[in-house]
Amino acid sequence: MHGKSYTEGNFVKQCLIKTAEVLCPEKAHLFKNISLTRNTVAERINEMSSDLKQKLKAESLKFEQFSFDETVDITGVFIRACDNKFNIYEELIPMHGATTSQDISENAEGVLHEYDLDLSKLVCLSTYGAANMVGRHNGVAAKLQAKIKNLHSDLSFPHFHCIIHLQNLCSKILKLDNLLSLVIKTVNYIRSRSLNHRQFNQLLEDMDNHLTNVLFYTDVRWLSCHKVLKRFYLLR
Repeated sequence: MHGKSYTEGNFVKQCLIKTAEVLCPEKAHLFKNISLTRNTVAERINEMSSDLKQKLKAESLKFEQFSFDETVDITGVFIRACDNKFNIYEELIPMHGATTSQDISENAEGVLHEYDLDLSKLVCLSTYGAANMVGRHNGVAAKLQAKIKNLHSDLSFPHFHCIIHLQNLCSKILKLDNLLSLVIKTVNYIRSRSLNHRQFNQLLEDMDNHLTNVLFYTDVRWLSCHKVLKRFYLLR
């Protein structure tokens, strides 16, 4: 979840053993029998993923409506749904390799089939304006509209421009350069020098701060500006 390697399982195991030796030394030997090898951790993660999918599939029978929401900050497409009690569910459809309209459509249809979702319950599609999504004939929106028309001639769904993308465009117009330049300069001063970076992390640790670092600014990721500024403000 945090981009950590599966091989860190042995390190976690050693930490558990040391902790047990302090808190409950009579049971420390039980922790030594725990298997946290790379293959075991991978299997456990797959088991948890499978379990979550089964639970979501069981809940999908209650879905009243659902929508697709494209995102490029995390590569993939979100499917969001709600039941008759207004409980919200969401699942990320990861995109690997090519992201043509055909690839995205196939992934979306795969999720519909996997969770037994009725396409007639699709209420909207949110995109960020890329041609592979909004193309008049071959875009994902057009393909989904055509598929719904073939199944239910009287049904359709609205297509929205992603609100996060609109916010990003607004931030470009607002000209936050004066603010961002100061923040980026400060972050770079801390992160680009090893000594500064170590001392800054040590300062946060000494202050028992739950935030562990400053974040780099990446212009190509829409949410980066928000995350960097929020972290900077919280660290003040």
